[in-house]
Parts: sequence; C-alpha cells; structure tokens
Amino acid sequence: MKITWMNVWLCFALFLSCKSERKTFTVAGKIKHAIGAIVYLKQISIGEKNPVVIGTDTLDKDGSFTITTTATNEEYIHALTVANGPDIYVINDANSINVQADLHQYKKYTVEGSVASNLLHQFLDHYSEAYPSLVKAIYNADSVEKAVVNDSVLQVYQTAKTKEVEKVNGIITETLKQSKSAALDAYLLTKAMATMDKELIANYVRASQEKYSSNPNLAVLSTIVKREVAKIPKYDLLNKQAPVMNLKDTIGKSFVFDSLKGKYILIDFWASWCAPCRAENPNLVALYKQFKTKNFEIVGVSLDKEKNDWQAAIKKDKLTWPQISDLKEWDSEVVNLYKINGIPFNVLLDTTGRIIAFDLKGKDLQKKLQSVLK
Repeated sequence: MKITWMNVWLCFALFLSCKSERKTFTVAGKIKHAIGAIVYLKQISIGEKNPVVIGTDTLDKDGSFTITTTATNEEYIHALTVANGPDIYVINDANSINVQADLHQYKKYTVEGSVASNLLHQFLDHYSEAYPSLVKAIYNADSVEKAVVNDSVLQVYQTAKTKEVEKVNGIITETLKQSKSAALDAYLLTKAMATMDKELIANYVRASQEKYSSNPNLAVLSTIVKREVAKIPKYDLLNKQAPVMNLKDTIGKSFVFDSLKGKYILIDFWASWCAPCRAENPNLVALYKQFKTKNFEIVGVSLDKEKNDWQAAIKKDKLTWPQISDLKEWDSEVVNLYKINGIPFNVLLDTTGRIIAFDLKGKDLQKKLQSVLK
C-alpha cells in the first residue's frame, strides 16, 4: 500500500485529537416540585469543610436537567442540590447516570446507570431508619448512668444501647460487603467513626486501600483513622496471660492466685503514700460491693515500703479484698513484670487469667465490669 504524507498527517492529527479528548461525567434527569430553578452538582471530599460545585444547570419547566462536567480518574460522592431542597447523593462510577426525583417524596428517587449510587441509596434508607433508635438508646443509657439506680436497671439500658450500636454497625458492614466502589467504601467508613471500634475501622480502610490504592478520600480517611488509633493507650501485656507474682499478704502468708481460678480479677496496684490511689479507693469499694457476688474479685498489690503504713491505709480505706506486697516500693518485682510506669494502675483478668483491660478508673471501670459480669 502506498503511504502519502497526507495520510501521515491525517493519522497524526487523529492521534492528537484522541490524546486531547477528555472524558466527561454527566448527570441528567428530572427533579419535580423543586422550589429553586438552579440544580447544582457538588463534589464531596473527606476532610474538606464544604463540597465543591463542579457543575450547574437550570431546570426546565418539567424539571429536566443535564449537567456535564470533566470526569476525574477517581470516584467521589456527589450531591445533587436545589435551593431549599434535600440533597440527592450519587457516585461517579459510570460516565453517565440518570436521576428521577420528586421532592415531595424525595427519598424515593431513582438512579439509572450507577450501581454504587443505588447501593448508597439503599444504605441511606436503612441507616436513617436505624439512627433515631440509636440516638434514643444512647441518651437513655447516659441519663440512667448519671442517675442513682441499681445495677440491674442500668444493665437493661446498657444492653439496649449495645443492641442499637450493633444494628447500625451491621448495616455498615453488610453494605461494605456488597460495595465495589472506593467512594462508597470511604463514605461508609466515615459513618462508622461514630459507632465502630477505631482499630476495626483501620482494618477496613487498609482492605479498601489494597483494592483502590490511589483513591484520595481513602488516603485522607486512613490518616484520620491512624491518628485516632494512636490516641488509644497501648499495653504490651494486653490479651496475654497475666505474669505470675510471688508476694505475701498482710500476715506474711504467700498468696496463691490459683485460689481465684475461674473468676474475673482486678489487680489494683497502689500504695498508702499515693494520693491519687487513695482518692480512687472509695470507687473501688463501691464497685466491689456491687460486683463481688458476680464471680469477681479484687487483689490489691501495694508498692509500699513500710508495713505499718500499708496496713493502716487498708484499714482506713476499708479495703476488704486480698492485699499483697513485697514492701520493696519501686524495686518490687511487679513493676517490671506488669510494666508499671505509675500508680494507680490496674489490669483486669478474665476467667482464664488473660489480661483483657488495663488502667481503668471511675465510670470506665464500672462500664467494663458491667459488660463482662453479666
């Protein structure tokens, strides 16, 4: 075949036109009963205070509109907004989608051409149904906790709160399982920040980033979650078996922890000379009275040096649970064994002797005991 210069230039021109062609994202459809005449398409980014308007159109008399904007290589949540009207959320997982909405019953809007937008719509319906019950349960539990009520009443409200939290988290995780969208993953995990364990969210974010490594919203969310996880106190012995201690009680008899086998045990590290420890003791006395019949025991481990001071403090503070010490203050073997940097300090053991919590005080300790001593 004979190739002419004209053919070469024509091919080159076509190459350039294809090279410079930019993909677009189009949202079209119809919005009935809108008060305003302008419809806005806004791009939502995690970490940004306000969405960015990326396109507008004037609604026709019948509510029809078409907004075409330059597409990005990454997925985002977008809000379709009209004046004084609720937002309709869509995701750019397709080049063109169609939205049909009637603002008199806006929750029944439909989206064609976008699997992620429909899954987002389904999630929002379920979440909005469950959320009011969650807010009510949290309010009730917090109110009862501040009031003077018996443990059985408080437990009822705490259980109801836990049930509603689990329900909302279940809606989030079930939608995550179905999601094939980076933008939807990021949105769901942002919602989860209010109810879900931060370390669990971090695991979900990592899994999403493995699938969508370049998504900017997931990157921002990852930074936020890492910062929150870093605030969580760390303890090397958490979820490990409690180290064995060989200490004696107030009459010089070796204390055997095996005698408490099968019970939840709070090991409380304190000293007579420690003012914060003494201030916390009334709370421990109250909790011991509340939980001692529920397969629970406290063992006090003192970092005292003077036996008389230790025994006098036990008597004055009315500490009726077992007390042990080697009277070596900060040279005690327990300091290194339990990695103690300051007192008061405590660890909670489950029925197998595994450390399940540490350094809990006041209401935090009460909540933990209520959750495990059912």
